Amino acid sequence: MGNHKRTKRHHYVPDFYLRHFLDERDQVWIYDKRAEDIEASIRFSDPRNVGLQSNIYSVREEDGTYDDRIDEWLQGVENKAAPIHRKLIDGLTVDGQEKADYAVFLSSLATRTPAILNRVAELHGAYLQSRTNKILADEQRFRREIQRFKESPFCTDPNNVDVDAIADFLKNRRYKLRINQRAGLMAFQVTDKLTDKFFDMSWSLYESQSSRFITSDNPLVQTFVGTASTSEQSPRPIEVATLPLSPSVMLELTWKSAERGLSRRTHKDVAGLYNSMRAANAEQFVFASRRDVAIAALVQKYRDHRMEIDLSKFGPTEDFAAMEVVRKL
Repeated sequence: MGNHKRTKRHHYVPDFYLRHFLDERDQVWIYDKRAEDIEASIRFSDPRNVGLQSNIYSVREEDGTYDDRIDEWLQGVENKAAPIHRKLIDGLTVDGQEKADYAVFLSSLATRTPAILNRVAELHGAYLQSRTNKILADEQRFRREIQRFKESPFCTDPNNVDVDAIADFLKNRRYKLRINQRAGLMAFQVTDKLTDKFFDMSWSLYESQSSRFITSDNPLVQTFVGTASTSEQSPRPIEVATLPLSPSVMLELTWKSAERGLSRRTHKDVAGLYNSMRAANAEQFVFASRRDVAIAALVQKYRDHRMEIDLSKFGPTEDFAAMEVVRKL
C-alpha cells in the first residue's frame, strides 16, 4: 500500500475518459435510467463528480485501515492509458507497449464498473445458494452443519435451535440473500487473462458522420454475435468488444486475424446501434456531451434492461431465493 494520502472518492468511470465527453462548458450530461421521468432528471456536472462511489475498491481491515491496492493499481493504469486514448481518437497508430498498456486499461473497464461488480457478486450469491441446496438435499449432512453452527460462537442459544424450522425456512426460500458488493471484487482476478485477449484482438476505429456517440457507467460492452467455423471440433464464438472513445470515435475489437494494424472507418449510421448497446448495458447512468431528448428517449426505452450474467451453472435459478447486492451489510 502506498504512503500518499488516500482518497475514498473512487471513479468507476475514469475522470480522464469522461473529459472526452464534455460540452462547450466543460460539463458532462447525465441521464438516469432509474428515474421515473428520465427527461426531467437530466442534469450536468463536472466530470470530477461523475462516475464515482465511496471506497468501492477498498477493503476495510480489522484495525480500521483500508487496503487501497486496487484503487492504486487503477490510478497507475489510467495514467498510462490517458495519452494513448488521445492518440486513438486522433487515429494514430498504437502498437507494442502502448497497445499492451491500453489493453490493460480495457481489462480494467471490464472488471471495475458497478454493473460488473454487482453481477459477479450475484454469481457468488448463486454459488452460496447452490451449496446450501446441496446440503439441504442430504439430511445427515444438513444436521451435521447445524450441529457445527450450534457449537460455533455465532450461535447465542444452542438449546433453542429448531432444526426443522430452519430447514423449512431455507427449502421454501423464505428469505432474501443480501450480498456485499465487495464480493464482486473477485472480478479483478481475470484482468491478466482479459488483457491478453484484448491485445490479441484486431482493433478498428469507427467515426460517425451523423449522430454522436454516448457512453455510460459500463462503457466497455462485450457481445457475441454468432459463431465462426474453425478447425476445432466446436465453433468459436464471434466476439466483439466496443468502447466509445469520444462523441465521434468508437473503438471496436474483433477476432479478424487477417487484419494488421489499426484501421479507421467512417460510417453514417453506426452511432445508433452502439448507443443502444450502451443504454441497454448501463447499470444506472448514461453520459453524453449534450442534452438531447432523443438520448432521453433511448435511455427510457432501455430503462428495465441491464447487463446479465448466466447463473444457471450453479443450478436452476428458480431454486434460488431473491438476491440483492448492497454496498454495506
